Amino acid sequence: MAGRNLQSHIACDECRAHKFRCSRERPSCSWCVKHNAHCVYSLKPTRSRLTREYVTSLEERLREYEDAFAKLFPGKDVESLPNLGPLASQSGDEQKSKSTSEKSSEQLSEREAPDSADETFPEEAEGFDWMEYDPGHTPFTDGMAALSLNPRGRGYLGVFSNSSLLRALHSHGWPIEDPEQQQDSTTYEKGQTQNQPTPLLINPSSSRQTNQILIDAYFHFYHTAYPLIHEASFRAQHNELIPRPPGRIWEIILHAVLAKGAWSLRQGDSVLENPFYLEARNLLKEAFIFESGSLPLVQALALLGNLTQKEDKPNTAYNFLGLAVRMAISIGLHKELPDWNISLLKREMRRRVWWMLVIFDSGAAITFGRPITLPATRTTDVKDMLNVHDADLTAATSAIPLDPNEPTLYSVPLANAQFSKLANPIYTQLLAKPACSAERLSEFDQMIEAAMNNLPEYLKEDHISSLSTEWLQFNATRLIWRFRNFRILINRPIVMRWAIRRASRRQSEHGTPEEEGEEDHSSAEQRARLACLENAHSTIISVRDFTLSPQASTLMAIWYAMYFLFQASIIPCIFICAAPESPDMPSWLHDVQIAREVLNAHNHAASNTNTRLRLASKFIAVINRLCATLEGNHDTFPHSAGQTDFLNELSLQFAFGGHHDNLSGDYDLDMREYFDGHSPLTAAGGRPAPAPAPVGSALEEGGVGTSSFNDEFLSVAEDINSLAGWI
Repeated sequence: MAGRNLQSHIACDECRAHKFRCSRERPSCSWCVKHNAHCVYSLKPTRSRLTREYVTSLEERLREYEDAFAKLFPGKDVESLPNLGPLASQSGDEQKSKSTSEKSSEQLSEREAPDSADETFPEEAEGFDWMEYDPGHTPFTDGMAALSLNPRGRGYLGVFSNSSLLRALHSHGWPIEDPEQQQDSTTYEKGQTQNQPTPLLINPSSSRQTNQILIDAYFHFYHTAYPLIHEASFRAQHNELIPRPPGRIWEIILHAVLAKGAWSLRQGDSVLENPFYLEARNLLKEAFIFESGSLPLVQALALLGNLTQKEDKPNTAYNFLGLAVRMAISIGLHKELPDWNISLLKREMRRRVWWMLVIFDSGAAITFGRPITLPATRTTDVKDMLNVHDADLTAATSAIPLDPNEPTLYSVPLANAQFSKLANPIYTQLLAKPACSAERLSEFDQMIEAAMNNLPEYLKEDHISSLSTEWLQFNATRLIWRFRNFRILINRPIVMRWAIRRASRRQSEHGTPEEEGEEDHSSAEQRARLACLENAHSTIISVRDFTLSPQASTLMAIWYAMYFLFQASIIPCIFICAAPESPDMPSWLHDVQIAREVLNAHNHAASNTNTRLRLASKFIAVINRLCATLEGNHDTFPHSAGQTDFLNELSLQFAFGGHHDNLSGDYDLDMREYFDGHSPLTAAGGRPAPAPAPVGSALEEGGVGTSSFNDEFLSVAEDINSLAGWI
């Protein structure tokens, strides 16, 4: 009764907002009825009494936050840290101050607020429409969103995609050629194009032997990077030792795993995964994908999204991932739900799948220059996945296992998820208008650098080579590439603005050396340009060293190495074009030459083995044209002569050694033969490149967890056509 009397004295929200006298009638007052407004009676907010106990609790919370900051920024005073506003939640106070902050941002000088890359859009209103199911009529696209100059028919690619960077340079008169016009060096059969690989005619319901080989390949090559599925449970379901997911759901997740495993074993233009992908896609229709939701379906959608991106269908991948995210939220993966009485393994699997989606969504958003799809972190409360060995967390585990303080299958995914939590709010700010000032960008860069420096010791760059397995070394290296790539993206707007302005002044002859020198003395912009260059250089050297290692023998490793290498190599190219008179020109040329040699190696391998990773040739063409002014033409770039053939097959080596007569290419040739005697690859920064270990020993040490490679899997290397179900 007292509550009812209290509510009767409260005006509705509309009347309070407009300062009208409210009739307080229920369910709608007279003013809301007259103006057809939604009448809501909200209780007045309760405020805590300012007691000693309440103040003490606030002080304790403040100390906890200060301790957390001290761990993240060791040796620094909290008050001296950069403004962390973008990482905070958007509270009501922030909304009230929004107009003030926007006004102050608009008052920033041109030097403080760098322009982002120009948005490029097609002429037609329907120009962003895309179609990726008919390869014969699909414009040139790549899953890296790195090369498309013409925006028509490719979907929207935002300002932080590499395609947008090339479009901006092209629009300002820089020598960028549309890769769609470039002729591929590989010969195709009549009527066949680059977007039309030759599928092997595999029956999706082929023999159990074939399925076992592809499942082994999935867990060895893909699962070690993205542990989206619990291996022991999946294998038990496949062997019908435990119940499978109901209906078509099991077949969908099975074919998604088979497709991704087949992708790992691809031979040249033969698309082993195509039949399995098509079968999974057809099964999704039969499973009423829009009218149902489950954890296995989320896993399958995420796998198919990752597969189609690698298949150069970026928008298809984006749709698969978007559906996976929405379905995940619909089954509550974004909530911890601590009172839910479920097993520790099932709870941990829900966490793992959620954080894999966070990693995928963050990566896709940054790659395509699109907004983050996932809800803001403040609306979710999922705990971090555990850093434990699979043997320590099974279906029978009743107590949470302790962190072994050593690398596990989940160490790198855990670090990747933590990176995404930090990077996503920053990236959202980078996309926002007005553009961030150079000082703010510097703050963002410092945050990412601090997080990189606070990685576990065994994941830091100097310790990666001591990790016990090659797959762990690759994943840790890829994590470092991701950190550096994001730092490049943070500082790239400053570099772009500086380079375009210098080039415009040089062309118009309006600028003087004194004016350019004066412009270069902005400390924040200088730091940004230096950070961009340093991270590009470190990435190029790291990819070079990685390419010389046995880990570089998988298709997945090649894809990521080329993705991060090309984005890094564009930076010294821009500096070369913008400041050819700089005394730092030799070091920039050195970095570009290293990148070009690595890409040449991949391109040479691709042309000899007919693999579909031919983007290397197009990357080389872009670099050549950007730097062509130094040689006076657009076709050549200074490079070392007398290179011997490089046939260290990178996509079919399966990470183990030995000569395999039935596969195309001579896999025994060492990558050092290609790079032999070329200073860019032997004396980077005055130090020789590390000698690679003997090619392929990953499988000699056995598989991951309980998985090992059996004789049937090894038979793939002896004769891929011996698999049951082939033509």
